[in-house]
Amino acid sequence: MLIIGSTYTRRNIQRLGPQRIVAMGVTLVAMGGIAALVIYALFGLSVLGLDIPIALATLGGGLVLPGSVTGGVMPNAHRAGLAAGLMGFAQMFGATCSGLLLSHLRDGSATPMIVIQACFAVTAFVAFHLLRERRTAEVAAA
Repeated sequence: MLIIGSTYTRRNIQRLGPQRIVAMGVTLVAMGGIAALVIYALFGLSVLGLDIPIALATLGGGLVLPGSVTGGVMPNAHRAGLAAGLMGFAQMFGATCSGLLLSHLRDGSATPMIVIQACFAVTAFVAFHLLRERRTAEVAAA
């Protein structure tokens, strides 16, 4: 699913722009995280109950990762290495923090993993929509 999302991004980034691609991606990631949490709460642990929502979140990740790198590097192309390095560091730092959090919350069930994933997915969605670049009415009308 990650490859499918990345391929879609590669083919459509020029037409849609990185902000719209990332918006679609974080929406899919949030939907996948919430769906996993709801399915787990209602039906418990199951292969289909986790695989489908995780596939949805992974598809969204295929949009978010290349779209966000493109959006982060484009405005300052002369500092592309710095931007890509900072984004890579942030990604690895987030993964480390989530791993540490999961190790502290483990209880022998899948609950901590699913709750952390859903919380991070919703946080990414909210953060993107709060921090994204807003276009003025004049630019949007033109």
